[in-house]
Amino acid sequence: MSRRAVLAGVLFLALAVAGVFCAGVRAGLLWWGMDDFTAYVVLGRNLADGLPYDRLDTVHDPGLPPSHLHDSFPPFLPLLIATLERFGAPRGATSLVEEFRADGVRVRVEQPPAPPGDAEHPFGFDTKTIKRVLVVFFALSLVGFALAFRRQLPGPALLAFVALLGFHPYLFAFKELVRAELPFLAFLAFWFASVEALDRRRAEQRPAGALLPVACGALLYLAYATRSAAVVLVPALLVWDVWRWRRLRVTSLVALAVAALGYVVQKHALGSVEGGYVAQAQDMFSPAILIENASQLVWKFEKLCDPMVFDHALELPAALFVLALAVVGAGARLRRLGVWDVFAAGYLAMIVLLPTHSAWLRYLIPLLPVLLLDVVAGACRLAGWRPDDDPRAADAPAPPRARLLLGMAPLALLFVAYGGAYASFDRGPLRTGLTDPDTVAAYAYVAANTAPDEIVVSSKNRTLTLVTGRPALPYPQLHAYGALSDAEMTAHFERIGARLFLLKHSPAAEVGPYGMLEHSDRQFLEGWEDEDGFHPGYLARHPDEFEERYRNDDFVVYAWRGR
Repeated sequence: MSRRAVLAGVLFLALAVAGVFCAGVRAGLLWWGMDDFTAYVVLGRNLADGLPYDRLDTVHDPGLPPSHLHDSFPPFLPLLIATLERFGAPRGATSLVEEFRADGVRVRVEQPPAPPGDAEHPFGFDTKTIKRVLVVFFALSLVGFALAFRRQLPGPALLAFVALLGFHPYLFAFKELVRAELPFLAFLAFWFASVEALDRRRAEQRPAGALLPVACGALLYLAYATRSAAVVLVPALLVWDVWRWRRLRVTSLVALAVAALGYVVQKHALGSVEGGYVAQAQDMFSPAILIENASQLVWKFEKLCDPMVFDHALELPAALFVLALAVVGAGARLRRLGVWDVFAAGYLAMIVLLPTHSAWLRYLIPLLPVLLLDVVAGACRLAGWRPDDDPRAADAPAPPRARLLLGMAPLALLFVAYGGAYASFDRGPLRTGLTDPDTVAAYAYVAANTAPDEIVVSSKNRTLTLVTGRPALPYPQLHAYGALSDAEMTAHFERIGARLFLLKHSPAAEVGPYGMLEHSDRQFLEGWEDEDGFHPGYLARHPDEFEERYRNDDFVVYAWRGR
């Protein structure tokens, strides 16, 4: 298969993925990802209105440990949202008022409150537009990964890889969340491709030129400006140079200098955007964190394979099947390792070590391209199919048809399972989120029954502040690493002066192959269950401390009698 034909196939698949995903975009926002979207909107409006970029936290309790800080939002996605909003529908001005209480608690309140809008325009913003723009970034990432991996696989197998990644059901479901992962994938893919191009030129003893190292550095910075986790790319590039070339290349140093320049300009313009991660880093290497994250990582990998089967009872066998193919493929690629393999190892270590709920399923997205590369390479190994530019491929006889079919059969099974997953997805507007009638009613109750300076506790604290104008904060981690004892929890509520608790008592209605449900409120209310049995939640353990004030089908509002 000629390179031109492969490139045409990649472009066709990227366009097909963009078309399918854009057509499948649903109106509204999932409750599960709403608070981060609120943060992106507020930060973007800060940039547009000339306000300090980091004016985001509604309430911060300095008495909490670092693992409870969640204030790290790189600027790329807020800037993108602000740009789209600037050229889209007009919206009211946002002004944040910062106050400091006598006890040192910082309160940031937006005045006036923002109307929730309708199902298609939360906060007056067209969410379908931003979702489709993020889909375009994802489609571009498919081209970047194809450029980076084109010497790892035969041409038809490379097209199979692009299709497996592009139509992965989890990514189809993930498009409904306004998160930074999809733009990050695009910058990551083209960074891989730029490093691969630099490697190729050095191997062929051709000059790298000036543009390619600068582009490599610019892509590294853009990846970091999208997700702070891109800091792993710096040691990945250095380790790759030393391991592959036995020295640090000038081109790599130029790329790092360009990325550092971008970071310095960003820091000068916006200040630090890594506060939460930097604070959490001091808790690295904690045995409890290692055990929790490692166990969650295993479970989340199994979950990532969930859409590849029709029956959830086959979830573990499917995960083992995919992992076995990936192991075979990784072994077949030992002579063709790339900087992406070093990145995958470093990124995997980071999400296991950092106390940031790092085993969340979305944190595995950057590893998915490398995993699927190994899966397809494993199938090629079973089929006896070598990459087109492998020196051994020219002299090797064509593999028997039976062996070729044996190797490609696993990929065909995955595509069939993909179809089953797509058939199970819901259609039409999202049934949960900011503009759901029960959400609107609960927020209206809070706004009407609290003074402007009274503190409300809610899992979606940023959203509550944006909609009601009331200062709010989330409740702390209830279990696993960083958990607070009941005495610490009570002291926390006393320090912040908590007045009301807005809690979602019913699971979200969206239950697809990934069931993006909101569990944390139910843990606080009722409790949770693990291998040690059932653990009642804080409210269930202290029912006399709370008085119910409001309830609808989805929400309940409690007043804390400890006030």
